[in-house]
Amino acid sequence: MTEQNLLYRSKISPEFYLRYAAEQDDPQLIELISESMPSNGMVISFERKPSYFRATHAQYNKPEILVVVHQDQPDQIIAMMNIGWKLYWINGAAEQLRYVSDLRIKLTARGKKAFNVFMEYIFDCLPREIIFQSVILEDNKVARNMMHREREGYALPYIFDSMTTFTISKVPKFKQSAGLRLETLTIDKIDAVNGFIQEMASHYNFLPDYDFKQLLEANHPFWYGLRLEDFHLVLNSDQKIVGLFGLWDQKDFKQTKVASYSKTLKLLKPVYNTYARITGQLTLPEEGQSFDYLMTHSFLCHPNAVEVLKFMLTNVNTLVKAQGKTSFCVTVVENDPRKQVLEQCSSHKMKAVHTLHSYESKPYDVIDRSKYSYFEVSRI
Repeated sequence: MTEQNLLYRSKISPEFYLRYAAEQDDPQLIELISESMPSNGMVISFERKPSYFRATHAQYNKPEILVVVHQDQPDQIIAMMNIGWKLYWINGAAEQLRYVSDLRIKLTARGKKAFNVFMEYIFDCLPREIIFQSVILEDNKVARNMMHREREGYALPYIFDSMTTFTISKVPKFKQSAGLRLETLTIDKIDAVNGFIQEMASHYNFLPDYDFKQLLEANHPFWYGLRLEDFHLVLNSDQKIVGLFGLWDQKDFKQTKVASYSKTLKLLKPVYNTYARITGQLTLPEEGQSFDYLMTHSFLCHPNAVEVLKFMLTNVNTLVKAQGKTSFCVTVVENDPRKQVLEQCSSHKMKAVHTLHSYESKPYDVIDRSKYSYFEVSRI
């Protein structure tokens, strides 16, 4: 390994080096990221095929992929972590925050202090006042043990939210408000949509600082596979935008596969799938196969606008079914009033924990807890 490629050498385990991931590492990253993890009676894997680099640009505004290698095999990755930047609205102002994700360690390297190399680098080389964000599945005990436990030399964890991703397959027949109408996003409405995002920032923290003008740029990596016509506005009788959502089919670069089922779920799966096909709900795929659903994007309305939310859910469901899919995903935190309406839908639920980490900053003190945390399910 050349000095140019070397980013950091562990002081505790000097045989381990840290470097930035390079394009030629893509095959190894794809393999490592597909490691399985437990959730609700299933073991699932989050795959990024055909390219991890392509997928991560749709997750981050500025990815920063770190890898750990052994000094004797600098081309062989034994651990990876992304600590790139996301642009958010926090406390009503545009900010950038490091988002920790895709932490993976090769099975053969576990227990050999590979994870500590990341923590050493962060402690020694990054400003102590930086706040990091992470989202970890509630059932992923291994990752939570590494990230949520107070340990010397590690950034302190501040548990911020419990969150639920709803994979919705059936929406009740909500009564629809006559004063609302749906309109597909067009170029002339982009400025109004950007303004609506800023308006929603007065209610939500961690709302992405979107610029929908980037949709007009050909093959923009952050908006890969999305077009203007994938987004829809909800307008009230005064022609004011009161709701927004997009639908994103990410199977071309991001897949969620079932590695295995628990014994109980494996026994119940044939009966459940028969019922699901009859009622038009999400079926459970065979082991090794992917779920087939659409991700929502910028699924936004005022947190207490129940009628708008019901109108959005009804129309999302109709559009999803028109595309031949059975389900769509939405993520909300536990205290978000919208969760009460989502609970009325038929769905599969996946719970996760939102945490902020810092050595010296106090996230509980600097982030306005009166606002609801927002999560873009398609970019977690």
